[in-house]
Amino acid sequence: CASGDVVGLDIRSLNISGSLHEFVLKINSNFGRLVSLYIGNNPFTGPFPDALCHQSQLQFLSASGLSMVTGPLPDCLGRLANLRYLSAHDNPNVSGPIPGSLANITELRAVRLSNNNHTGVLPDLSGLP
Repeated sequence: CASGDVVGLDIRSLNISGSLHEFVLKINSNFGRLVSLYIGNNPFTGPFPDALCHQSQLQFLSASGLSMVTGPLPDCLGRLANLRYLSAHDNPNVSGPIPGSLANITELRAVRLSNNNHTGVLPDLSGLP
C-alpha cells in the first residue's frame, strides 16, 4: 500500500498459543489499520476480546477453529462499520448469544458461525444486503 502500513495479517495455522486477549493487544499496538485479519486454527486461550473491535478499518475477520477460546462473541463487533465478512465457526467453546449488534453493520455480506455453542434468539439480519 502507498502509506507503508500493513493492512492484512494472516497467521492461520501457525500454532501460535497463549492468551487471545494479549495477542490482540499486540496486534493493535503494531498494526493499527488492518483491513483483514485471519487468526484461525491456533491454540489461543481465553475469551474473544473486546480489543478486536479497536480495528475500526477491519473488513474481513476470520477467527475459526479456535478450539480453546471460550465465552461469547463481543457485542462491540457491531461497531466495526466496514466489516464485510465474519467467520468465527468451529469454535466449540464459544457460547452465549450471537451479538444483536451485527445487524448494525450495513456493509456485512457474510457471517459464518456454525459449529459453535451459541444460545438464544438469532438476531434479525434481514435488513442487510
